[in-house]
This record gives sequence, C-alpha cells and structure tokens, in this order.
Amino acid sequence: MRTSTPGNVAVDIRLIDIYGGYAHHQLRSVTYRTPDIGWFRTNPGVFEESTTPLERDVVDEIQIIVYNTDEAEVWVDDLRIHDKPEKGYVVLCWDDGFDDYYDVASPLHDEYGVNAVQAAVRQWTRGQRDGIMTAEQLRECQEAGDQIVAYGTHTHLAQMDEESLRDSLRRDKNWAVQNEFQGGHYLVYPHNSFDQTVLDVVSEYYYAGGFNQAGDANLTGVHGFDPLVLPRTIGHDLGVATRCIDLAARNRQCTILNFHAFDLDNTIDVDEYETLLEHIDSKGDALEVIDFDDLWTMRRNGH
Repeated sequence: MRTSTPGNVAVDIRLIDIYGGYAHHQLRSVTYRTPDIGWFRTNPGVFEESTTPLERDVVDEIQIIVYNTDEAEVWVDDLRIHDKPEKGYVVLCWDDGFDDYYDVASPLHDEYGVNAVQAAVRQWTRGQRDGIMTAEQLRECQEAGDQIVAYGTHTHLAQMDEESLRDSLRRDKNWAVQNEFQGGHYLVYPHNSFDQTVLDVVSEYYYAGGFNQAGDANLTGVHGFDPLVLPRTIGHDLGVATRCIDLAARNRQCTILNFHAFDLDNTIDVDEYETLLEHIDSKGDALEVIDFDDLWTMRRNGH
C-alpha cells in the first residue's frame, strides 16, 4: 500500500465468512513521513473480531476500509494471503538504554524466563549519559539473552540529508560491531521518523526494523510484512498490552510492545509490567517471547 496522508489514516482489511463471522485486520497507524513517500507491504494483525470466530476457509467477502481523521488518499496494489504459524509471539522492545531496565526490568525478565530487544542510543552510551546503561552493562544483558539493536542517533532520520544519514548509520553499525552487539542487523527509528530515502539507505545496513507505531493494538503476521516498516504498540496501558497478548496468542500473530522507563508516561509502571509478564506466562505454549532474529527468520522462511 501507499498513502499520501499517513498521519490521518488507519487501514482495515475486513474478512467476512458465509455465516456472518468477521475479523478486522488493522494497521492502526502509518508514520511514513511526507513528502518522500513510497510503497510498503504490511501484514496487519487482528484488531477486532466477532463473538463467533471467523471461519477462514469459507470467507465470502473481503473489504478494504480506510479510517481517516481528515482528507485521506490511499492506494492498495495487491492483496495476498500467508500461512499462519503454530502459535503467537511477542517482542518486548525497550528503547533508549535506560538503567531502569538494567536495575528493575531485567531481574523481572530473569524471574519469568523471558528476554528483550534493547535499542541503545550510541551517543548516549558512549557519552556515559546519566541514567543510561554502559556498553559493559549492555553486553552483560546480551550474555543473559537480550538482543541489543541500533537506535539511530535519536534524531528524526527523515529530516537528515542523505549524506548525513548514511554517515550516521555507518557509525551506528561500526559501533555495534566493535562492541560485539549481535543485534546490529536491526534498527529502531527514533521518533518513528522514516521516509522512502531513509528506507533505501537503511536497507544497505540493516535487515529489519521500524516502526509504524500506535497507542492501540497494532499487531502483525510473521510472514509477508515489509521488514523495514514493522508495526509496534506503545506499552503505555496495561489493558492495551494484555489485549495485544491475547490477540497474538489467539490469532497466532506477533505483537511488538514498546517500553522506555517505568517513570515515563509511555511505559506502564513496574507492578503493571510484572502483571503483564504473568499474563504472558499464563499463555503457556500458545505464546512465545522472541527477538528480531526470530521474527526475521520466520519472515524469510515464509517469503
């Protein structure tokens, strides 16, 4: 799909079976920056479904719906279907490298036997900024099972000229390699800022990243998505986060939940986070906590 009004739209694929059961697969937010807009492929997860589950083998009607807050312009070039995996997945993605993660979240992860993806800001770590983990602490987290990925320069990548962008990405990549961060193939866009030029340049250095970020359930299938334009859900509300977990497990999809630090408005507090981990644990074999390597491998195998 492509849209010239990314700030105003959500895209919905509504499937209806012969019995009237339905499921809405929604991309809740598109953060592609104008005016340098290109095409991307998305595999939106289920956002809403009928009480009686959709019978996918007898789908009778497919609707493509655009929700908009103002003038909207959207093109859809083609629609495909993909096989589902055997279970659902969740990525716990922590941005910025705050030591709040090291001191509080990481011990909770050890208790529940899960790991996270951490997006570290090169300059903040190298400059030993107050409240930010050191490179040694990040390597310690990596040895414990976390994946350390790049977080750009914490500036709006879409506002950089191509030469500066390329230089910045090269420095980030070299820093990751020199520090033996094995997640250096993946990138989180600061401020969700990307456009066609950013995607073109980023593809020379990274396999996957994103994001189209929303404050409500914003899931993805594990096959068929644009690897550089993944969707993510802000972890600011426990109800939204647990709903994402339920949807991922029930519909065998992936939810990427985004957190920063427990004292920030965009992140649930520590007690709620432990409740979320308990909820994830309660899903048993229906849900698995993974990292970007796992998601990239599934995407490649299903391409």
